[in-house]
Amino acid sequence: MSAAARRVSARAQQSRRLRRFVRVLLVLVCIAVVVWVGLGAWFLSERHRSEPVRSDAIVMLAGADDGRHRVARNLLQDGYAPELLVSNPDSAGKKKAAELCRMKATDCFSPVPKTTAGEVRAVREAAEGAEDSGDGWDSIIVVTNKPHAARAGAFFRRCLEEAGEDGGPIAVRVVSIEGLDKSRLPIHVLRETAGFIKEATVAEAC
Repeated sequence: MSAAARRVSARAQQSRRLRRFVRVLLVLVCIAVVVWVGLGAWFLSERHRSEPVRSDAIVMLAGADDGRHRVARNLLQDGYAPELLVSNPDSAGKKKAAELCRMKATDCFSPVPKTTAGEVRAVREAAEGAEDSGDGWDSIIVVTNKPHAARAGAFFRRCLEEAGEDGGPIAVRVVSIEGLDKSRLPIHVLRETAGFIKEATVAEAC
């Protein structure tokens, strides 16, 4: 084979390899898009949220001023529970949280660490305190945003299995805000996915 023919053959092989690479890359991109869309739809699914019912306490998880403060306040004022626990009043929504902290029947706390795990531990301690005082909890309402509802609900239910009255489970109903900043949805998906992976691989103590 002449040198020219070898060069042509080499270029043809390179071209075939490039086409195969592009096809594989396109397939991977399509799979990633499908997975991404699926995760987003799953995190936003209505199955992770509930209608509020009369409960022993309302717990508002820390977060931005995205409407959760209003939802928590309205639930308390509408009589869905006799007390409201507000997590981390020095968070991004600190002004609104501070307003809630001045309301009657409201207890503000700063979880350690300042994560969902820390919030769950603080609520568990509050539930155990209520049990010790003879007024144990049977149910709580957790207020957060839509993307966080799935992980928050799963974490609270796992850690409150034996924290209720007479050592029974505490029923957890998650109520989320209606609005959602769609520009931040990718961040929410990444954060919640990472949170589930962390919980599955490194079991966090309740």
